[in-house]
Amino acid sequence: TWLPKFVSSINHRFPEVGLELDVDLTEGIWNRLNRGDLEIALLPGPVGGPNLRSQSLGRIRYDWMASPSLNIPDHLISPKTLSLWPILTFGNDSNLHDVIEEWFQEHGVRPRRVDICNSLSVVASLATAGLGIALLPPSIFDDTSKLKLLETEPKLPDLEFVAVYSRRTESPLVRSIVEMAIELSNFKLDPSNSLKD
Repeated sequence: TWLPKFVSSINHRFPEVGLELDVDLTEGIWNRLNRGDLEIALLPGPVGGPNLRSQSLGRIRYDWMASPSLNIPDHLISPKTLSLWPILTFGNDSNLHDVIEEWFQEHGVRPRRVDICNSLSVVASLATAGLGIALLPPSIFDDTSKLKLLETEPKLPDLEFVAVYSRRTESPLVRSIVEMAIELSNFKLDPSNSLKD
């Protein structure tokens, strides 16, 4: 939702800096950051480590969504009831996959089937086609004619995203870009947002 504006702002402010955007699941990004292959990572948190600095980009709500063609009832749905439908999500290397798995485990159920894909837009397309239920950010996928928001009890907590970089590669440029990410993020910011070591 805000990545194009972020890239445009970097290009405008630092025209001599070349960007290489690497889109991957959480674990892949995390591994490349720890190896020093990435200077900055924007990913779901929380993250930490002795050589890392992180700052919150805010929180985004994710809700269960499905095609109206599945005829899922309009009342509050429990994890047990939700587990009867196929679940569409990212693979094991994703933070979101862990969030979903923990949510079901906390309520003593396992989904009947989990289909995985490493693309949020493909997961949304599969949900739109009626192939299962997906946990998606309604701020992005809010077309109620194609996807219906499901009311669950309990809800999942909002997912925090963070900007992370290594102390070893810290520079004025890196800090400036992280500050730009915080400024441009349209996720809900916590008023106590502060740099974390």
